[in-house]
Amino acid sequence: NASEHPTDRVSRRGAIRTVPRTLRPRSANPFRSAAAPAGMASATDRRPVARTFMEQRPAPMKITRIALEDDSHLAALRALLDEYARSPEGGGEPLPAQVLQVLPARLAACPTYLGLLAWEGREPVGLLNAFWSVSTFKARRLVNIHDLTVRASHRRRGIGGALIDSLAGIARELDCCKLTLEVLAGNTGALALYRASGFEHYALDPAMGDARFMQRWL
Repeated sequence: NASEHPTDRVSRRGAIRTVPRTLRPRSANPFRSAAAPAGMASATDRRPVARTFMEQRPAPMKITRIALEDDSHLAALRALLDEYARSPEGGGEPLPAQVLQVLPARLAACPTYLGLLAWEGREPVGLLNAFWSVSTFKARRLVNIHDLTVRASHRRRGIGGALIDSLAGIARELDCCKLTLEVLAGNTGALALYRASGFEHYALDPAMGDARFMQRWL
Protein backbone atom coordinates (compact mmCIF):
# COMPACT_ATOMS: atom_id res chain seq x y z
CA ASN A 1 0.00 0.00 0.00
CA ALA A 2 1.69 3.16 -1.18
CA SER A 3 -0.21 5.31 1.35
CA GLU A 4 1.16 3.35 4.32
CA HIS A 5 3.85 5.20 6.29
CA PRO A 6 7.03 3.12 6.63
CA THR A 7 6.80 3.24 10.42
CA ASP A 8 3.20 1.97 10.40
CA ARG A 9 4.14 -1.47 9.14
CA VAL A 10 3.67 -4.35 11.58
CA SER A 11 6.55 -6.75 12.02
CA ARG A 12 5.84 -10.35 11.19
CA ARG A 13 7.52 -11.38 14.47
CA GLY A 14 5.16 -9.36 16.65
CA ALA A 15 2.42 -6.79 16.83
CA ILE A 16 4.58 -3.93 18.05
CA ARG A 17 3.73 -0.73 16.25
CA THR A 18 6.09 2.19 16.19
CA VAL A 19 4.91 5.77 16.50
CA PRO A 20 4.71 7.55 13.10
CA ARG A 21 7.33 10.19 12.65
CA THR A 22 4.67 12.81 12.02
CA LEU A 23 3.25 12.19 15.53
CA ARG A 24 6.53 12.19 17.44
CA PRO A 25 7.07 15.29 19.61
CA ARG A 26 9.71 17.63 18.28
CA SER A 27 11.26 17.97 21.77
CA ALA A 28 12.14 14.29 21.99
CA ASN A 29 15.81 15.27 22.14
CA PRO A 30 16.72 14.58 25.84
CA PHE A 31 19.16 17.49 25.79
CA ARG A 32 16.51 19.95 24.66
CA SER A 33 14.16 21.41 27.27
CA ALA A 34 10.63 22.49 26.50
CA ALA A 35 9.39 25.88 27.59
CA ALA A 36 8.36 25.88 31.23
CA PRO A 37 4.86 27.01 32.29
CA ALA A 38 4.50 30.55 33.56
CA GLY A 39 5.89 30.96 37.06
CA MET A 40 7.96 27.78 36.90
CA ALA A 41 11.70 27.65 36.21
CA SER A 42 12.92 25.42 33.41
CA ALA A 43 15.30 22.53 34.06
CA THR A 44 18.23 24.62 32.87
CA ASP A 45 17.18 27.49 35.14
CA ARG A 46 17.13 25.15 38.13
CA ARG A 47 20.66 23.79 37.62
CA PRO A 48 22.55 26.78 39.10
CA VAL A 49 20.27 26.68 42.16
CA ALA A 50 21.00 22.99 42.66
CA ARG A 51 24.75 23.60 42.39
CA THR A 52 24.54 26.43 44.91
CA PHE A 53 22.70 24.14 47.34
CA MET A 54 25.32 21.44 46.99
CA GLU A 55 28.13 23.91 47.55
CA GLN A 56 26.56 25.05 50.85
CA ARG A 57 26.20 21.55 52.29
CA PRO A 58 28.53 20.96 55.28
CA ALA A 59 31.51 18.70 54.80
CA PRO A 60 30.98 15.10 55.97
CA MET A 61 31.90 14.48 59.60
CA LYS A 62 34.55 11.94 60.53
CA ILE A 63 36.08 10.82 63.82
CA THR A 64 39.75 9.97 64.34
CA ARG A 65 41.88 8.78 67.23
CA ILE A 66 44.15 11.52 68.54
CA ALA A 67 47.75 11.01 67.45
CA LEU A 68 49.86 12.99 69.89
CA GLU A 69 52.74 13.09 67.41
CA ASP A 70 50.55 14.87 64.82
CA ASP A 71 50.83 18.67 64.98
CA SER A 72 47.34 19.21 63.55
CA HIS A 73 45.87 16.93 66.23
CA LEU A 74 47.76 18.77 68.96
CA ALA A 75 46.50 22.12 67.70
CA ALA A 76 42.93 20.79 67.64
CA LEU A 77 43.26 19.31 71.13
CA ARG A 78 44.52 22.58 72.60
CA ALA A 79 42.01 24.79 70.79
CA LEU A 80 38.93 22.72 71.62
CA LEU A 81 39.93 22.11 75.22
CA ASP A 82 40.60 25.81 75.81
CA GLU A 83 37.29 26.74 74.16
CA TYR A 84 35.55 24.27 76.48
CA ALA A 85 37.27 25.73 79.55
CA ARG A 86 36.11 29.24 78.56
CA SER A 87 32.46 28.15 78.30
CA PRO A 88 30.04 28.22 81.28
CA GLU A 89 30.08 24.39 81.30
CA GLY A 90 33.88 24.42 81.61
CA GLY A 91 34.19 27.07 84.31
CA GLY A 92 34.38 30.23 82.20
CA GLU A 93 38.16 30.67 82.40
CA PRO A 94 40.87 30.12 79.75
CA LEU A 95 43.43 27.43 80.40
CA PRO A 96 46.90 28.67 81.37
CA ALA A 97 49.38 28.64 78.50
CA GLN A 98 51.69 26.37 80.50
CA VAL A 99 48.95 23.76 80.89
CA LEU A 100 48.25 23.73 77.16
CA GLN A 101 51.97 23.48 76.45
CA VAL A 102 52.77 20.48 78.66
CA LEU A 103 49.45 18.62 78.34
CA PRO A 104 50.33 16.54 75.21
CA ALA A 105 53.49 15.18 76.86
CA ARG A 106 51.57 14.26 80.00
CA LEU A 107 48.92 12.48 77.95
CA ALA A 108 51.57 10.66 75.93
CA ALA A 109 53.10 9.39 79.18
CA CYS A 110 49.73 7.95 80.26
CA PRO A 111 49.23 4.52 78.65
CA THR A 112 45.50 4.46 79.44
CA TYR A 113 44.68 7.67 77.51
CA LEU A 114 42.08 7.52 74.74
CA GLY A 115 41.46 10.66 72.70
CA LEU A 116 39.06 11.30 69.82
CA LEU A 117 38.54 14.23 67.45
CA ALA A 118 35.51 14.96 65.28
CA TRP A 119 36.19 16.77 62.00
CA GLU A 120 34.09 18.49 59.37
CA GLY A 121 36.44 18.60 56.45
CA ARG A 122 39.69 19.93 57.90
CA GLU A 123 37.99 21.75 60.78
CA PRO A 124 38.06 20.11 64.24
CA VAL A 125 34.59 20.44 65.78
CA GLY A 126 34.51 17.95 68.68
CA LEU A 127 36.83 16.48 71.30
CA LEU A 128 36.62 13.54 73.69
CA ASN A 129 39.30 12.71 76.27
CA ALA A 130 38.97 9.46 78.19
CA PHE A 131 41.04 7.06 80.31
CA TRP A 132 40.57 3.40 81.06
CA SER A 133 40.98 1.85 84.47
CA VAL A 134 39.67 -1.29 86.21
CA SER A 135 36.34 -2.05 87.84
CA THR A 136 37.15 -3.97 91.02
CA PHE A 137 33.58 -5.28 91.27
CA LYS A 138 33.77 -6.75 87.75
CA ALA A 139 37.53 -7.41 87.41
CA ARG A 140 37.33 -5.83 83.97
CA ARG A 141 38.41 -2.59 82.40
CA LEU A 142 36.14 0.45 82.31
CA VAL A 143 36.49 3.76 80.46
CA ASN A 144 35.83 7.14 82.05
CA ILE A 145 34.99 10.10 79.83
CA HIS A 146 36.98 13.00 81.26
CA ASP A 147 36.16 15.70 78.67
CA LEU A 148 33.52 15.87 75.97
CA THR A 149 32.97 19.08 74.04
CA VAL A 150 31.53 20.19 70.71
CA ARG A 151 31.98 23.65 69.27
CA ALA A 152 28.94 25.82 69.94
CA SER A 153 28.50 26.46 66.21
CA HIS A 154 28.23 22.72 65.53
CA ARG A 155 26.00 21.47 68.34
CA ARG A 156 22.76 19.56 67.81
CA ARG A 157 24.22 17.80 64.77
CA GLY A 158 24.86 14.43 66.43
CA ILE A 159 28.60 15.02 66.89
CA GLY A 160 28.63 14.38 70.65
CA GLY A 161 26.68 11.16 70.25
CA ALA A 162 28.97 10.02 67.45
CA LEU A 163 32.03 10.59 69.67
CA ILE A 164 30.45 8.54 72.47
CA ASP A 165 29.53 5.73 70.08
CA SER A 166 33.07 5.65 68.68
CA LEU A 167 34.50 5.44 72.18
CA ALA A 168 32.07 2.64 73.04
CA GLY A 169 33.38 0.66 70.07
CA ILE A 170 36.96 1.07 71.27
CA ALA A 171 35.92 0.12 74.81
CA ARG A 172 34.34 -3.10 73.56
CA GLU A 173 37.56 -3.98 71.76
CA LEU A 174 39.36 -3.52 75.11
CA ASP A 175 36.79 -5.79 76.80
CA CYS A 176 35.58 -2.97 79.05
CA CYS A 177 32.44 -3.49 81.07
CA LYS A 178 31.11 0.09 80.95
CA LEU A 179 31.62 3.78 80.28
CA THR A 180 31.45 6.31 83.10
CA LEU A 181 31.44 10.12 83.26
CA GLU A 182 30.75 13.11 85.49
CA VAL A 183 28.39 15.94 84.54
CA LEU A 184 27.23 19.15 86.22
CA ALA A 185 23.59 19.08 87.32
CA GLY A 186 22.93 22.36 85.51
CA ASN A 187 24.35 21.19 82.19
CA THR A 188 20.95 20.18 80.85
CA GLY A 189 22.12 19.80 77.25
CA ALA A 190 24.83 17.31 78.21
CA LEU A 191 22.43 15.44 80.51
CA ALA A 192 19.97 15.00 77.65
CA LEU A 193 22.74 13.74 75.37
CA TYR A 194 24.01 11.24 77.96
CA ARG A 195 20.53 9.87 78.67
CA ALA A 196 19.91 9.49 74.94
CA SER A 197 23.24 7.63 74.70
CA GLY A 198 22.20 5.11 77.37
CA PHE A 199 23.80 6.56 80.52
CA GLU A 200 22.00 6.51 83.84
CA HIS A 201 22.75 7.61 87.39
CA TYR A 202 25.05 5.22 89.25
CA ALA A 203 23.63 3.42 92.28
CA LEU A 204 24.20 0.05 93.95
CA ASP A 205 21.27 -0.05 96.35
CA PRO A 206 18.53 2.50 95.56
CA ALA A 207 18.00 2.94 99.27
CA MET A 208 21.54 4.34 99.52
CA GLY A 209 20.95 6.90 96.76
CA ASP A 210 22.98 7.90 93.71
CA ALA A 211 26.76 8.17 93.71
CA ARG A 212 28.29 11.65 94.13
CA PHE A 213 31.42 12.90 92.39
CA MET A 214 33.85 14.46 94.88
CA GLN A 215 37.40 15.81 94.75
CA ARG A 216 40.26 16.88 97.00
CA TRP A 217 42.93 19.26 95.70
CA LEU A 218 46.54 18.43 96.49
